[in-house]
Amino acid sequence: MFDVTLMRGLDYYTGMVFEFFDNSPENTRALFGGGRYDGLVGLFGVEPISTVGVGTWVRRLWSNFWKFTWFVA
Repeated sequence: MFDVTLMRGLDYYTGMVFEFFDNSPENTRALFGGGRYDGLVGLFGVEPISTVGVGTWVRRLWSNFWKFTWFVA
């Protein structure tokens, strides 16, 4: 699914944001998420660069690992 209205609640994103979901209707929360944030590292006293980052919710992944339907047998 592609949704152009997706927004993440953090102000440092400056471009595209993304989230990955499981195919199961039981899991309505994102498993991975991230986006583009230009200049964020510049706040730490280094040269600003364009960056893309991703984060995962390890506990959510681990607790539901066998329920995920994203693996095709």
